[in-house]
Amino acid sequence: MKNLLLVFAFVTFGIFSFAQNSGNPLNSYYNVKDALVKSDGKGASVAIQSFQKDVSNDATLSKNTALVNAIAKFAAAKNVEKQRAVFNELSTNFWDAVKAQKGKQTVYYQYCPMKKGYWLSQNSEILNPYYGSSMLNCGKVVETLNK
Repeated sequence: MKNLLLVFAFVTFGIFSFAQNSGNPLNSYYNVKDALVKSDGKGASVAIQSFQKDVSNDATLSKNTALVNAIAKFAAAKNVEKQRAVFNELSTNFWDAVKAQKGKQTVYYQYCPMKKGYWLSQNSEILNPYYGSSMLNCGKVVETLNK
């Protein structure tokens, strides 16, 4: 009986955690960014599909033509170098949308002076998606939204 309750608790917690993260454009964006930090082009390709779906399911974001077009450009990029080349456009358009919406998470807007590119992060620690491990900590927080 004890084991059954323990299994039930793990399953319930797992479903609850998944429900909290699915359908959230901000979390989907973070998955794209995290894949680029790891220089994982295939992972970024998978993550952008989730982000694209979450944006299309959001009544406000789906009307943001600049963001939708930036997502399409990223989705069409076939390797990590090309993905990184369009990531700034994706990030700056998404940042504008995030600032306009009321959210429940703190978001850090970060900048890489070497690439002159921006990205959003859930942490203040710099993990650069433009260079990955070669310049992992290059950048700075330029703005913070406290929600």
